[in-house]
Amino acid sequence: MTLLPSLYNHLQDLEEQIGFTTGVLFKFPQFTLKEKVNLFYECGSTAIEVMYHNTEVGDRSFENEVRELDLNKFQYRSLHLPKFPFDINERTREVISNIKEFDRHNNFHAFIIHPDEVRNWDSLSDIKDKLLVENMDRRKLDGRSVEEVKKYLEIGDFNMVLDINHTYSHDPSMNLFKKFIENFKPKIKQLHISGFDSYFDHELMYKVKQDVMNEPLKQFKGIPKIIESVVWDNIDSKVALKKELAYFKAFL
Repeated sequence: MTLLPSLYNHLQDLEEQIGFTTGVLFKFPQFTLKEKVNLFYECGSTAIEVMYHNTEVGDRSFENEVRELDLNKFQYRSLHLPKFPFDINERTREVISNIKEFDRHNNFHAFIIHPDEVRNWDSLSDIKDKLLVENMDRRKLDGRSVEEVKKYLEIGDFNMVLDINHTYSHDPSMNLFKKFIENFKPKIKQLHISGFDSYFDHELMYKVKQDVMNEPLKQFKGIPKIIESVVWDNIDSKVALKKELAYFKAFL
């Protein structure tokens, strides 16, 4: 019996958890969340990160889309929490309730948080066991250095997601990246990977070929890798996704 190509690709990569965040297709508003997810799977993704992007009061469109998803075909699933001032108040409780509902549907392995968005960490107590703190890029005022990230990890003995692009945006020599590895490697439970562009920040790696960021990936066997390279709307999205995934896989 001949295996279908997409199934064969997934069987070949059972030990390698790598895929895209839904945010890479934000230039394609015509795609539903479900269509993005299916496209990632067709391209060979074994991991996925869903961007929780809409917390407007009364707008349930994102919540309704998440309910239609079946992410269990992916070996690894994370939810990137929204840009939102988490605090002890009713609106935060509503957002946390939504996150817990999404989790019941899709059994996420991790929730990704930008630490500078949090006003009161106690507001996240119901979901703290899955929280991963992300290091920030050059556009942020906090959460960028080893010292700044350390203070957040110590709040709840949190683990982290290391965004290699973010370290590169501060220090292309990769010394900052090395410092994060020296200080936190046992706490790194997920990676964010992408190329860097000084204008837009998250660029397709197969275009910029900044392999200084890719060569260390072999150090992270078994750690899920989420690609954040934005696909521009003037190219074929499926072709670009396949090329980007293949480019990163060559370094694993």
